[in-house]
Amino acid sequence: MLVPNWSLMNVSLTIPDDAIGGEWQDLARRSLLASGHNAPELMIPALKAYPDAILATVHDSEGLQLALPLECRRNPFAFHASVSTPVSFYGLPHLGPYTAVPAMMALLRRLNRPVLLHSVPMDGAVWDVLAGSTPQVRILDSWERAVLRPDGGFASWFEANFDRKRRKEYRRLQARLAETGKLETLSFHHSDDVAAWTAEFLDLEAMGWKGRRGTALKSDPRVAAALVEGLAGLAAAGKLRFWKVVLDGRPIAMLFAIVEGQQAWLGKIAHDETLNRFSPGVQVILHATEQLFAEGIVQADSCAVPDHPMINHLWRGRLRVADVMIAAPTVSALSFTTTVQAERLRRRLRSIAKSTYHRLTGRHR
Repeated sequence: MLVPNWSLMNVSLTIPDDAIGGEWQDLARRSLLASGHNAPELMIPALKAYPDAILATVHDSEGLQLALPLECRRNPFAFHASVSTPVSFYGLPHLGPYTAVPAMMALLRRLNRPVLLHSVPMDGAVWDVLAGSTPQVRILDSWERAVLRPDGGFASWFEANFDRKRRKEYRRLQARLAETGKLETLSFHHSDDVAAWTAEFLDLEAMGWKGRRGTALKSDPRVAAALVEGLAGLAAAGKLRFWKVVLDGRPIAMLFAIVEGQQAWLGKIAHDETLNRFSPGVQVILHATEQLFAEGIVQADSCAVPDHPMINHLWRGRLRVADVMIAAPTVSALSFTTTVQAERLRRRLRSIAKSTYHRLTGRHR
């Protein structure tokens, strides 16, 4: 068997469109590591609403071996970064299982600039690929986020995961909410109308503080359309999971997730803030957790920000991740180090500004 050679691979940087969809879906099915939010069914519509993005692809004689959405940034030095959009985030590159290292090497050499990859798990296949592709690897930030690793049944997990007082409180809140009307917990079925579920989610999210602040997905028609198309594509591929808590026929909390194989990644959550005293967000997550147990999911990634005040108290498992800057050996050590240091400084200043803003306004998030 011939050893794959990066120099024989073809790298393209293109505006993503539907033409690449079939190839990308095939690569995702056989990828070295499932990539969650970079699922092509979700990313292709998302990137249509994100005009500054490009899709980096690497082909060899056997077909597509790498796919990664990228954007150009400056800090003030130019570099590329993996794309995060309002509807998809924390996506890793899809990589052919036998060509991952040479494909990554080919991409880095073609870009000839530092590349920032967001939220890379600090052990496992992708980390090994980065280390094997170039000696220029630097961690910018690292943190832990909540994950669920189901073991046994939901009932035993619920008993072991929460103390008696917390279990009693969750049951009390559900009972009190049920006293106000007909309470249901529903899961999306492949025969359901995904467009109707998505419309309900967009409306529910827009009712809250995001709608008032103008940051709800529905506030930007392009982004809303991307979510509608993306979730429809995920549903058609069997990758969408959607849950909701319904009171008197009206959704009061909704959450969706992406599933590939035995892994899941949570997406957006929305809830009716007028019912906060009943913790509807917690209730929909507990419903989703029960369904993930029933499905036999091995790991569900919350994709949450560090120290998230809700999910961290529900899912006790942790995944160590990092934002990583990498570059080909052809990028000078001085240029690479300068870009890394500038990005660290930018993040430090941004953190100080956010802390000052929160302190002055009394807002914590």
